[in-house]
Amino acid sequence: MDVRARPSLYGVFALVLVAVGGLLAVISPSDPDTFWHLKNGEHVLAVGLGSADVFSYTARGRPWVAHEWLFDVAAFALAKALGYRALVAAAAVLQGLTAWLFVRLARARGAGEGLTLALTGAFVVFIAPTWGVRPQIVTTLLAGAFSLVLLRYRRDPAHPRMLLALPPLMLAWVNLHASFPLGIALVAIFLAGGAAQRALYRAPTSTLPLAPLATALVACAVATLINPAGVRLWTYPLPYLFSGTADIRIIDEWRSVDFHDPVNLVFAASLVVLGVVGLGRPAIPSARRRFRARVRGRFDPTDVAVVALAATLALRYGRLVPVYGMLVLPVLGEAVARAWPAVSRKLEVCRRGRPGATAFDHALALVVTAGFALYVFSSPQAQTGLTPRTDTRFAYPAGAAAYLEGASGARIFSEYAWGGYLIYRLHPTATVFIDGRADLFRQGVFADYMAVKGLDPTYREILDRTGTSFVLVRPDAALATVLSTDLSWRRVFEDRVSVLYRRDDGTP
Repeated sequence: MDVRARPSLYGVFALVLVAVGGLLAVISPSDPDTFWHLKNGEHVLAVGLGSADVFSYTARGRPWVAHEWLFDVAAFALAKALGYRALVAAAAVLQGLTAWLFVRLARARGAGEGLTLALTGAFVVFIAPTWGVRPQIVTTLLAGAFSLVLLRYRRDPAHPRMLLALPPLMLAWVNLHASFPLGIALVAIFLAGGAAQRALYRAPTSTLPLAPLATALVACAVATLINPAGVRLWTYPLPYLFSGTADIRIIDEWRSVDFHDPVNLVFAASLVVLGVVGLGRPAIPSARRRFRARVRGRFDPTDVAVVALAATLALRYGRLVPVYGMLVLPVLGEAVARAWPAVSRKLEVCRRGRPGATAFDHALALVVTAGFALYVFSSPQAQTGLTPRTDTRFAYPAGAAAYLEGASGARIFSEYAWGGYLIYRLHPTATVFIDGRADLFRQGVFADYMAVKGLDPTYREILDRTGTSFVLVRPDAALATVLSTDLSWRRVFEDRVSVLYRRDDGTP
């Protein structure tokens, strides 16, 4: 058998990493937003796509852009037909595809086999905390797809037809998640970078045809308008970029990166290595031609812009670290392979003279993958049921929700992260004070929520003004302690997860 026709050991290892990345979906805890996404999908299929809030009593009737409507509808339809476990399986496939795209992107950048495997391991660490059943999963996946298509065109501009894949991808992106401007930015960066390369270096290798990129940019921009909200959807992401509203300051995933978190130390290490590699080879002023050649090879305007954009977004918003991993780690792999080729060669998994993957290699890979699959499926956190788990690392007030099922017209003040779950369980018979659709509650509601939760002197006035009839908080919450001695409120339910108070109108 021809050794070249046999799968390489590197390929076997890469498939194991991809499988591990996908299987992480099985033990990802139920995200608070998943619940209201499922309920919104049900609502859209039942009555159509509305433009105003119907789930809360504090923002009811306010304009609301359901920018993830396609995800909501698809998620609800799949979960209703095959159960929540099918939705988890779909998320696992998307996660595995994301890891596979990263591997392809790193190799396309020129990273060696061993270096690609190391970077893929780091990439899985970057994105593991954010994976699961949530629309955000498509952001990293589609950013990687855009980057791979654009990189291949830059490497082989004789085949511009590959750019035809971008407008359909953008059409899906704009209806799945409001992070779609990132795709537009990537096309614009490659277009501007090609123009800058041509202007700065005037070398034959830098004469990248720009017309196909400009056409792709226009086509993608037009595709963004094909959504229920039209051009209004372009204004949705702006507050996240240019404001410091309460939701952005307080919600964990919108905060700046916390480098006390061990996971983020890997992110910090990648920034350090990128800086070292960029400064690793000394310039020789007397040898100007060599200096210029090295600068030309090292400082590519496109790559500089991609790294600057991704690093800035990730440092400001922790939830965008996975996007940084997809876009910047392959650039890092290319830089390492170029600056230290000896290191890259030593990391090769399949060195010259070594045969392809043997039967033992395949068996070992199968055992490792099967062992990890057994671990995740037998884990107490495994999402293998017909409905989302409520008792994983983040617990939901299932008992209190069961009690409230008979309380028609209930207006419930609850923990922020529980709002989506209560919508999922109780809509349309009850409404919530606040939930994970943070953008909807910026005008006053979020401030009111923090005032009540923090026992501001106005908290009673806020509960009275909004007509709140139930308060659902954790047993150790300060608000629970205060209400336990307030004659206007009566404790009607309590378990280890939550305590529920009902406004006491004097009836038994």
